[in-house]
Amino acid sequence: MKISKRQLRRIIVEEKIRVLSEQSRIKKEVEMLTTLDNIALAIEELAGGVWGMSGPGTVGGEAGDEIAQDLGLQVERLNDLYRAMVAHFEKQDGEAAWEKLR
Repeated sequence: MKISKRQLRRIIVEEKIRVLSEQSRIKKEVEMLTTLDNIALAIEELAGGVWGMSGPGTVGGEAGDEIAQDLGLQVERLNDLYRAMVAHFEKQDGEAAWEKLR
């Protein structure tokens, strides 16, 4: 089957658009994962800062320790979500596509 130069050009342009669109989507996914990771790090820092703090009517650092533990649990949940999202995206696109953007 023969194709004309014009048809070939159209096919090339369509393929280029598809590839660029896919790269753009992967880049957005990487940006979302980076934001999620930054949030987890910020919460970890907050948790570290409240250990030993006390509030009204508490003894020692009970209030701060409880808050720090709660924040630590939320960080674990965020990290679990992060790993699940990475695994999902890698499964969808192949690990090689992700390695190019890291």
